[in-house]
Amino acid sequence: MGTTPSYGGMKFLARKKYSEALVNLRTALQDPLEAKADGTWASSLLLSLFQSVDGSFDSVPSWRIHTNGAAALAKARGSGKFASGIAPKLFMATRVQFIVSCMNRLEPVDEFFDIPQIPGLPDGGANNLTRLIIPIPGLRARAKNLLIKSKNIESTNQIKALMGDALATDNKLAHWTEVLPRRWQFYAFPVMAEMEGHWSKSRFWPGSFQIYGDERVAACWNFYRAFRCFLQGIIIRCGCWLSSSYRETAEYVQATTILQEMVNGICWSVPYHLGYPEAVEAIKLIPKSQHSNAASFGMSGHIKTIGGYLIMYPLFVGSSVITVSKEQRLWMKDRLLTIGQEAGINQATMLSYARDKVPEGCPCKRTRLGLYRDAPLASEPAFETL
Repeated sequence: MGTTPSYGGMKFLARKKYSEALVNLRTALQDPLEAKADGTWASSLLLSLFQSVDGSFDSVPSWRIHTNGAAALAKARGSGKFASGIAPKLFMATRVQFIVSCMNRLEPVDEFFDIPQIPGLPDGGANNLTRLIIPIPGLRARAKNLLIKSKNIESTNQIKALMGDALATDNKLAHWTEVLPRRWQFYAFPVMAEMEGHWSKSRFWPGSFQIYGDERVAACWNFYRAFRCFLQGIIIRCGCWLSSSYRETAEYVQATTILQEMVNGICWSVPYHLGYPEAVEAIKLIPKSQHSNAASFGMSGHIKTIGGYLIMYPLFVGSSVITVSKEQRLWMKDRLLTIGQEAGINQATMLSYARDKVPEGCPCKRTRLGLYRDAPLASEPAFETL
């Protein structure tokens, strides 16, 4: 609340409470029993969330500390200690944040977090997705080390192997969508002419908008889309390294097609996440068995804070893909600015001002993956690597 214009005076109080929470967390970590309590673990995650919303200049290292601390608490418990209470959900939240941290640090994810079954979760869709993206930080790390090498037989074989692994991982992710239960599917509604207007002013990206069963399902879909975008970046960069005529390769055509599909999906999910009145009405048209009561919307005309937080990072990833049109990237940046200004999520405002470092039409010059500026991930403000 303190980050919104209406409650600006509460920001000082929020920081004061945050400092008090830090002291309490430090005390709890010194007690062997309290250190393994669910409350201590949850506190570490909540403090990392505070840094995500606050978006100040000291948020980046603080977010990392809390995220890595939560991951260390999970490992201290052991893989068999996530079956009761809120532990399964805490583990899922910790694992996602830790994967993001590894993506940013270009380090492989600890194999401890690749747990096939987590008792206590309503279904395996989210767990299966998270397990499929665990290799991606490792692939990014390999890409960083290999794609700077000069071309010879050994490096060529290594790049081909990297490209093959990225394609295999992408195929597994694509298969994830094919085996989801019906309640995980979304419903597409056409964007009417009166909804559109000029692209720069419209709240809708032309084509359609999507309605999901609940925000957890919508968040998983956009997590899937964002990480497939990173995989396409690796594939395109490898194709570029292997052949000077990379635009003519089948891999390039396929990757750019997938990128456009993923970015469109992110854009078309915005009305649902932000609770547009049209989305509120559309949800009434889908079978009640296909949506949860959790898919409730706030007051018409107001941005949903939770929805804005969940869509923030996928929008940033999409707005950093230079193979899609400049107009679509600017539209996504405008949505980020709206989230920052109306929902009070300062990080979204900063992400909206992040600029692409690469010239349009040159997807493999001076970038780690060929499609993005050297961008921070998930809960990290954009200024860190600009």
